[in-house]
Amino acid sequence: MVGTSDSGPRLLGVRLATTLLACAVVAVSCGQAALPPEETGVFMARGTHSLRDPGMAALLRGRLDVRDGCLVVVGSGWFGGDPVLVVWAREYSLRRDGDLLRVYEGGRPVVAVGDGVDIGGGEVPANFIAPSTAGQIPSACRAPKYYVGNLTKPSPK
Repeated sequence: MVGTSDSGPRLLGVRLATTLLACAVVAVSCGQAALPPEETGVFMARGTHSLRDPGMAALLRGRLDVRDGCLVVVGSGWFGGDPVLVVWAREYSLRRDGDLLRVYEGGRPVVAVGDGVDIGGGEVPANFIAPSTAGQIPSACRAPKYYVGNLTKPSPK
């Protein structure tokens, strides 16, 4: 019975956290789709997960950059300091805006390449990425781990 001892609320919190993590892993492994480079010439990985879905809550803070044709976050300290390929929520897209490459949430520009960025989400091993997405990731962008992102905003850095 929940709440009958001191460990009850704590156990409930652990179960809730475990359930949310399981939901995030299922969202990552089931049917992601990558966004082809289209007119940008830059690869942006996108999942089928939505900003409205429960997700992980780690913070990736760095600078948005393009490396080897891949949209990545650099300077974050994650993954041994290597560039981090983000699997973005489906609401995000990459578009050219004059000379800038911008990440849009729906129709609203959020950040541009070169900007500081904060992305909520978490680290996921490559084998949890759906084969349909993993097969579309260019070899220059592949890594043993990816960061599955949800909410993105400019960094105060």
